[in-house]
Amino acid sequence: PGLDLLRRFVALASAAVAPQPLGAPDAGTTTLARRVIAALDVRTNDAGDLVVTKGDGYDVRESAGEKAVRNLGKPVDLCARYYDEGADEICVLNICAFKGEAAGDLPLLGVLRRASERCFVPLTIGGGVRDYVAADGSRVSALDVADAYFRAGADKVGVGSDAVAAALAYYASGPTGATSIERIAAQYGRQAVVVSLDPRRVWLAADGAPPELGGGTPLPKVAVHATAR
Repeated sequence: PGLDLLRRFVALASAAVAPQPLGAPDAGTTTLARRVIAALDVRTNDAGDLVVTKGDGYDVRESAGEKAVRNLGKPVDLCARYYDEGADEICVLNICAFKGEAAGDLPLLGVLRRASERCFVPLTIGGGVRDYVAADGSRVSALDVADAYFRAGADKVGVGSDAVAAALAYYASGPTGATSIERIAAQYGRQAVVVSLDPRRVWLAADGAPPELGGGTPLPKVAVHATAR
């Protein structure tokens, strides 16, 4: 049956088919599609378990009692729930990845594997996508981190704090191919890397100019620490 299918495919592909006119576009029928993207902030609690949490700014601890990390549920369970409820995309944000070694975060990589087996929509992982030196002295690149995430089942990676460095490098010398965003995009395609930032409002006078880096270059409007939220 498999060979018959391939033969039919080849026969149809080689057959001369007259192109069909597309006709004039039907004006006024294009509409924007609503897309629901569920974002889960994930971190370890005091017991070392990965949980989905929700913070007031960056404060994810309860205000009373033992001030434990706010626990909204298990990451894989909530990914499955959002998928079952019709989410178009799921984004898992490791909000503590900047403190550790993202490429060797086995619990988080396990969450990605199990979530990708259960959820059949694009899965984005953000947090820790940066160059760093591991505990054993080896150098780990942002591309190495992205490799680990993709192999665990991610469809996209989100770059947070490292996007600030990429923006500064771009304003300084233009595209060089050396930033984390450019390296990941070159390896996996532009569709596989997204930038997630925490914007901060900067108030200016009515006739005030935006802050500058020097030499007339506008300062990128991003926070110094841009963990995805």
